[in-house]
This record gives sequence, structure tokens and C-alpha cells, in this order.
Amino acid sequence: MKINEESSVKVCKIIEKDFEDYDSEKLIKLFREYLKDKRSKDFNEYYNQTVLDKEKINFGTFSNKWALHLRRNHIDYLNKNYELLKKEIIEKKDINLFYQKFGIDKNGRRNKSFCCKLFHTFLPDEFIPLDNPIRDHFKLRKFDFLLCEEIIRIGYLMFISKNHEKIKLVRDVLFSDEFKFFRVKELSDIRLLDMIYWYILNRIE
Repeated sequence: MKINEESSVKVCKIIEKDFEDYDSEKLIKLFREYLKDKRSKDFNEYYNQTVLDKEKINFGTFSNKWALHLRRNHIDYLNKNYELLKKEIIEKKDINLFYQKFGIDKNGRRNKSFCCKLFHTFLPDEFIPLDNPIRDHFKLRKFDFLLCEEIIRIGYLMFISKNHEKIKLVRDVLFSDEFKFFRVKELSDIRLLDMIYWYILNRIE
């Protein structure tokens, strides 16, 4: 077994442990808290607009909403080349190549997190919008950021393939009218998992 595959197996095991005691009551409580949290709900509204409704991205807003801290000259470059970036992502689906071409700004700042978020925006069923709290939760700080995206995404898929009932439970809860804001019918299984982790690991207690 390759190191990357071993790491994905470890991710899967961590998820299984995290979800051991999840039932509908606990999930309902979690999603109610999510909707009451203004920061989380505001972000999710932006997510729905750009990822689900496919509204055109302004990279200044994108940087702010995803907490990316992109530099102004890089934002201007990205806005100017929006269609080129979109075409590159959708047609080639190569995040490492994209990073080499567009992820390093003129000052040499490396924006790997930006690449993950943008790939997820255009290909939400195929890439996850990885951030450091999730990376740290799965104990992957020693790995390259883009490699972590792949490791965790595969770990998600491993969990999903082995735990259909858990995923069904999440979907059943979100199908309630109370949670229609999340638009669960439009979300992939990997997005459901990532959304839960994003809220739990990023919320301000």
C-alpha cells in the first residue's frame, strides 16, 4: 500500500471515529447551530451563489469570503483572466499544473489553498476546498497542501463507500424544510462531509 493510500485509510478511520455517536438528534442540533451562526450562514449564502448558482466570481470577494488574503495585484490578474482560469480547471482538472501556472503571485507567494477553493467552486463533486483546520484535524501537516487535498478527498470517498447509512442519515436530516437553505439535493456526499468538518473546526466558540 502506498503512503498516500495509507494516509487516506487513516483519514477514513478518523472520520468513522468522529461519526460514531452521530444520530439524527445530534445532527439537527449541529445544523441549527450552523444556521444561527451569522458568520457561517453568510459564508454559505456566498457558497450557494458561486458554487451552486454558478455566479461569476469577483476574486476580491472570493479572497475575503474564503479568508485567502490574496494580494491586490494577484486579484486583478485573476479577475482579468477569469474565463481562462475557468477553462483550465474544467477542461484539464489538474490542480498541480494549475497551481504552477496561476497559484504563485508576482511576489512569489504560494496560494495552494486558493487553488483548492477555486477547483471546488468549479468542480464541487470532484475536489474539496481544503483549509488548515481540516488538514490539522487529520494530522497531515507534514504533507504538501495539494497532496493533502487528494488524501482527504480519497479518505472521504472511502468513508462514504463504507458508511452509506451515515450519509443517508445526514441527507435525511437536511431534507427537512427547516434546513432547505443548505440545498442538500445539489450537494455531493464529499461536500456534506466537508461542510460538517468546516463548521465544527472553524466556528468561534
